[in-house]
Amino acid sequence: MQTAVGVAERMGKVGPQVIRNFMPNQHREFFAQLPFIVLGAVDASGDAWATLIAGNPGFLHSPDPQTLEFAAIPDPRDPGVAGLGDGSAIGLLGIELHTRRRNRMNGRVVTHDAGGLRVNVEHAFGNCPQYIQLRDWQMVRGPDDHLAVSQPIALDPKDPRVQALITAADTFFVASYIDDETGRHVDVSHRGGKSGFVRVNADGSLTIPDFAGNLHFNTLGNFLINPKAGLVFPDFETGDLLQLTGDAEVVLDSSEIAAFAGAERLWTFRPRRAVLRHEALPLRFVFRPEGWSPNILRTGDWDRVRRRLDAEKLHSNWRPFRVERIVEESIHAEAFGPASVDRQQAPAEPALARAAAGPVDVVFVRSGQEARWQPGSGSLLELAEASGLTPDFSCRNGRCGTCATRVLAGSVTYPSPPAARAGAEHALICCALPAADKVSGSNQLVLDL
Repeated sequence: MQTAVGVAERMGKVGPQVIRNFMPNQHREFFAQLPFIVLGAVDASGDAWATLIAGNPGFLHSPDPQTLEFAAIPDPRDPGVAGLGDGSAIGLLGIELHTRRRNRMNGRVVTHDAGGLRVNVEHAFGNCPQYIQLRDWQMVRGPDDHLAVSQPIALDPKDPRVQALITAADTFFVASYIDDETGRHVDVSHRGGKSGFVRVNADGSLTIPDFAGNLHFNTLGNFLINPKAGLVFPDFETGDLLQLTGDAEVVLDSSEIAAFAGAERLWTFRPRRAVLRHEALPLRFVFRPEGWSPNILRTGDWDRVRRRLDAEKLHSNWRPFRVERIVEESIHAEAFGPASVDRQQAPAEPALARAAAGPVDVVFVRSGQEARWQPGSGSLLELAEASGLTPDFSCRNGRCGTCATRVLAGSVTYPSPPAARAGAEHALICCALPAADKVSGSNQLVLDL
């Protein structure tokens, strides 16, 4: 997997620096304060399972750097417990949802009896806190009181109860394993995203985006060798656990990868068995306000993927359309400052009246001002400003209509037809001039300013 993405040489140097064959003291203390641990195991038929085992803090204990002991007794009805025989390889993940800390440890069961579990360390390493939602926990019953838990329910993977829990989840855990010349190696890891980041397909299979991580590819690397996988979806509010076992496949080439923000690849999972255990977890978790991981907030969702791909399909269908006519009167624009919209010219309008050839007295009624306009002295707006008035305006070229002012007597004209339209009794004073009055010969213009 590292070779496929071009990081094999770099990670070959990093791996020995971060993966140890013992637990550092920091990890030993970390496990001892956890109220639950995630476990991955393989049953006798070779199916992988993931599960959660809970206990009061301190139920995990490390007497030495090579050993981790469980004081809790797992529920014997848990399908994941079938893989806990002496000498069995298991994967462990310690995770604090209220701090986003997590550490992994893979090893072998030394003893499994009525007193608990003893595991010998093979690999121990830390994980970055990405894609983890902040949740606070509380214990609601005795962790070893398995009689309080109803019998596991075997469900068809297409059962609506299965699909509803998966599509609501923002967190799940996945177990994987390989067999090589040195034996069996099991791993279990965390996956997080926005609610619904796991897509349930029509055939009951799942599609999961794989976001940027630490490049170790423990899980996906195992899938390339052995597709068997086990998933567990916890309902943190009810304590229900949905456990699935089936087969996974890594997807490195798909249009959905580029369409899903944050995804670097995808993987699919086809469940063969599904087990629902109501209230199997004696813990309940409360989502913290603003508890979403910042990394998750930068990722996409399947609805956006669908819309983006649909838009790309439509791209080639846009070309046959052609514009036959633009209805100018249905286009409206506002101008803020010296801005304008160039429009197609309308059919020719009647010729504009001639501007007054001599001086015209202009009366600004509301302000009680009077001024004399002279040919060549500029627009009526400039005359008003020279008289100390401050009329509203914007463009100064007849395009916006902001300066429209009611004409109470007389008439106006324009050097050229203005783009904006003014009513019959209004003038666009930013470009208007007094018109020659052919009827009365009056040389007075009265404006409502």
